[in-house]
Amino acid sequence: MTSQGNKISKSNLRIFVDSPFLVREARQFLKDMKDESHRGTALIAAEYLNEILEEFLRAYFVDDADSVKSLFADHCLLESLCSKTRIAYSIGLLPENVFKDLNCIRRIRNKFAHSYTALTFDSPKIGNWCLELTWPGDLSKICEGLGCDSNFPNKDRFIMSVVLISNELLKRASKLSHVSPAEQRELSLLPGPKQERDS
Repeated sequence: MTSQGNKISKSNLRIFVDSPFLVREARQFLKDMKDESHRGTALIAAEYLNEILEEFLRAYFVDDADSVKSLFADHCLLESLCSKTRIAYSIGLLPENVFKDLNCIRRIRNKFAHSYTALTFDSPKIGNWCLELTWPGDLSKICEGLGCDSNFPNKDRFIMSVVLISNELLKRASKLSHVSPAEQRELSLLPGPKQERDS
């Protein structure tokens, strides 16, 4: 296995650590992944995104700490990365490309987590999934401006997908407002439109 496969390539990702467009949490994640193993990278990245999505959803849900907290508790509705991703997309908080990338990242994580054999980001199925990630494709112009290589190895491609998605979610979370609870109404016993037509 090459050193390029083990570590973030000095020619491309290192320069992003101090990039001004990254928020603090995303920058720290990028630093933390520098010497992480392939399996460790996949598992940690998925858990990191799981926490970021929770923060993102909490910023949008009604401002009722007890009710919202119960949604994210163990064995509850929004415990997993999968459920958080689906609900965020279903209520219109995620664009389709981010939704697809998050699902792809989750598949990669599960492949590493449920395999007893040694896998890398260059393993056939995982490598193909990495190539499906869309966000690193947006880096080519940024790389040109920063003077770094935009040809990312699969592990770097995965890491940058996680960094860019989390960076976007964290920025948007800081600007979200809690939705308001539905207006309280008195119980109505009046017939509905269909009942009126049938009477």
